[in-house]
Amino acid sequence: MKILYILRHAKASPKNLPIDDFYRPLYDKGIADADKTGMLLKSMNCKIDKIISSPASRAIATAIAVAKKIDYDEKNIVQEDSFYEAYAEDLLEYLRNIKSYENSILIAGHNPSLTNLASMVCKKFTTDMATGSVVCIHFNCDNWSEISSKNSELIFYIEP
Repeated sequence: MKILYILRHAKASPKNLPIDDFYRPLYDKGIADADKTGMLLKSMNCKIDKIISSPASRAIATAIAVAKKIDYDEKNIVQEDSFYEAYAEDLLEYLRNIKSYENSILIAGHNPSLTNLASMVCKKFTTDMATGSVVCIHFNCDNWSEISSKNSELIFYIEP
């Protein structure tokens, strides 16, 4: 079985600030929400083998906040350049190339890609992901290359 956690970055500063979109930081509410999401995952005993995040400031800050709450060493977070401005299809291709020994993966990034990915691999997921939210999908397969909507099961969707 493979387990995918899809984490949308928490609430960030507005897009109209005189700062490049890539560097937009989390708002105070975003920081609090990321911590809350991490605490919810910890309370549900979620075990994550690997965290992969977009390197954009708001995404990596969300991933780090969640990692701290679930006792995942933030130094082991992989920052994947291709996750910034990726399409859902690109994310799915990336996931399908992950080594099979990693059974549970959390990816952190941006909408609409994450919502589109979740609904692509799990037909029961029909929600637009809120900032700071996470969806958990189980796949009944042994290899990441085999994940699809045909072997997926929606486990939960939580918002902070």
